[in-house]
Amino acid sequence: MTPIKILWVDDEIELLKPHFLFLKGKGYHTTACNNGQDALLTLQDKTFDVVLLDENMPGLGGLETLNEIKLQSPNLPVIMITKNEEEQIMEEAIGAKISFNQRGEFLNAVSGDAILEIAVGSPTC
Repeated sequence: MTPIKILWVDDEIELLKPHFLFLKGKGYHTTACNNGQDALLTLQDKTFDVVLLDENMPGLGGLETLNEIKLQSPNLPVIMITKNEEEQIMEEAIGAKISFNQRGEFLNAVSGDAILEIAVGSPTC
């Protein structure tokens, strides 16, 4: 079975090592980018099954990156990750077709298993 390929975009990617180890332990292949521009370049060269995208990044922010990803790959699932609870941010992300879990729920606080449910439809491999 081919492992699920995840692109994780976050300007604080070095702080996410425990999450990468968790996903690796579940059999996922994860690629990291620390900004939106690098993510867009990576998406031109490689294919992924899902993108985990930070909303608050310097330079090309999460919403701008999301819009560009959807122009390049409209069917690629994107999960936006943010600590920001501003309703406007969620509305913009929803308008740009972020991904929801199978029950159609936007997840505000996301556990590792919740990410896997959104990404591949099941909390386990």
